Amino acid sequence: MRLTAPPVDEAANRLCVEFLADWLKVAKSRVTIASGAKSRHKKIKVTGINGDTLLSLLEISHVD
Repeated sequence: MRLTAPPVDEAANRLCVEFLADWLKVAKSRVTIASGAKSRHKKIKVTGINGDTLLSLLEISHVD
């Protein structure tokens, strides 16, 4: 994903978490950046949603 928020004061990370929480329909507190908080490449952890649901959402949203 590409974000419009600058990487200042964690603004881009907050925007990433907010976007994913809204898209996955889970609370923001259930989305965390597991690693890469200061990198362009991040690993995201989401609780409160099962793997099958997550995969189906990713398949629906995949754009070539």
